[in-house]
Amino acid sequence: MLERMRELTVTLQRSDEFPFSMVLDPTERDLQTGDEEWAPSYDGPNPMIETEERVAHPILRELAEPGRRALDAACGTGRQASLALCHLSDPGDAVTELARVLRPGGTLVITNPHPFGGMLGG
Repeated sequence: MLERMRELTVTLQRSDEFPFSMVLDPTERDLQTGDEEWAPSYDGPNPMIETEERVAHPILRELAEPGRRALDAACGTGRQASLALCHLSDPGDAVTELARVLRPGGTLVITNPHPFGGMLGG
């Protein structure tokens, strides 16, 4: 807890530096408009994605084995999935479908960071 408080303090002290200085417009948009606005900067630099990758990549590296197969659902431009479930009013059906296609003994990894977390640096 104390370490996290230190991280937040440093983040707040650096609020005038990129990426912390980014201005976010939290106005809700329809899906197509939001995607069109976000598409040019989707792959980066994007602090939300960079923060998410610091968590997701070690998990994915641990699961990686020669010959192991993976299904990357809703991967957009080729990153690992997620960022799709937050667009659904009820993600239950999507998660049920992911479970259905998962092989017995398989592992489901879902990442779905919220922009507010990215704005705070993680």
